[in-house]
Amino acid sequence: MPIKYYPSLSSVITLDDFPEYLGFIKQGLQGIFDKIYIKDFQAHISPRGESGFYGLSIVSKRRLQFEIPIARICNPCSQRL
Repeated sequence: MPIKYYPSLSSVITLDDFPEYLGFIKQGLQGIFDKIYIKDFQAHISPRGESGFYGLSIVSKRRLQFEIPIARICNPCSQRL
């Protein structure tokens, strides 16, 4: 069985891609991006370049677990509860 190779997320997204005002998280992101791998990368850009779509699957050797506070983002009224 051939060994599968997946490039790291840091090979696609560099720290230079982030705006300066997010500089305080750049160091931490570099460490995370080095340990997350991608597959099924797709990029579709319109002929004039005014719009585009990017898609990929994330692969990790370890389980990824994090909480996204989506209710507070999508429903501001939930913050009052």
